[in-house]
Amino acid sequence: MIYLCGDTHGINEIGKITNKAFAGGLSADDFVIVLGDFGLFWSERIDEFMARKNIERYFPATLLFIDGNHENFDMLDELPRERKFGGTVSVGGENIFWLRRGEIYEIGGRNFLAFGGAFSIDRAWRRLNVSYWDAEIPSQSELNFALSNL
Repeated sequence: MIYLCGDTHGINEIGKITNKAFAGGLSADDFVIVLGDFGLFWSERIDEFMARKNIERYFPATLLFIDGNHENFDMLDELPRERKFGGTVSVGGENIFWLRRGEIYEIGGRNFLAFGGAFSIDRAWRRLNVSYWDAEIPSQSELNFALSNL
């Protein structure tokens, strides 16, 4: 089964998908895709690190995410890359993968085009490369890559 979920915003709302009522019904054959603002790669805080480790240890499904506008793109860009699901992913843990912009993936027998990103309308209250990144807005080359893959 493939489940789609909106923003989890890191430790603030990750419980939307890790709570026993939801996660208890998942299996290793399932996929949960967070559609932007995953947020567990925001800082080096221990609570975020532990949340990622707990997902690796206890979350029974594969957790995939596309980026939103509230992501730390410096941290995301440091993640190792590998080929998986027919495209290039960034590996955030044993069962945590960032689906990169413009890639087409085969997940659970279905094809998906990943294309995250958005403009932060709250930029006036944020700081460049601290709490928002220019990379939140898809580039022309990312768009061209997606179009060429289609």
